Amino acid sequence: MSDQLLREVEEELRREQLKKLWDRYGVFLIGAAVLIVGATAGFRGWEAWQARQSADAGDKYLTAIEAAQDDRFADAQSALTELESSGVGDYAVLARLRAAGLNAERGDREGAISEFEAVATDNGVDQTLRDLATLRAAQLSIESTDYDTLKTQVEPFAASDGVWRHFAREILGLSAYRAGNEDAARTWFEALTADPQAPQNARGRAELVLSVIGGGDGAAAADDDNQTETQ
Repeated sequence: MSDQLLREVEEELRREQLKKLWDRYGVFLIGAAVLIVGATAGFRGWEAWQARQSADAGDKYLTAIEAAQDDRFADAQSALTELESSGVGDYAVLARLRAAGLNAERGDREGAISEFEAVATDNGVDQTLRDLATLRAAQLSIESTDYDTLKTQVEPFAASDGVWRHFAREILGLSAYRAGNEDAARTWFEALTADPQAPQNARGRAELVLSVIGGGDGAAAADDDNQTETQ
């Protein structure tokens, strides 16, 4: 039997086997293909819907911020409340934080502290935002909480690698200064001014307090060294 004939026979056998397989399993293969296509289309549709929801939430959040800046607190509060109930990503949490901040701005300090603490203890919220809520509550408690108590709550956030270390150090410095503990206040404010990553406005406030109580020379020198190394 020639090689050509053998190849033709083998090809015919393969076709016959494929036909039998198709006759037996073809409907299942078609069904699986339809499911895959449908699932892919559904996922893409869900992604598009999520994107639209997120964009809409972002617009509403900006609208609320603009209303607050224009002193239209009722409009701002209404928009934030709607966002809180929507549950869209982090915008719902940001709305809770901003609503608490609005209450503080309007004089409801205790209500704002309670709202910030609610976010801080919510296990469904991202840890970074929970930490920020903890510090905001502490900031509003400076006038009503003694330094040692506040230090216990806030000092863990003041570590050198802490995301919110600048905010935490400013809170601790202000609390110590209010308590008449100038040594502790100087320590916290010098640590703040010595950090080259500290926000400029926070550094300015720290330098102002240090100019009153004395100190800050070492921090300024350290900052100059950091700037020299950067250059």
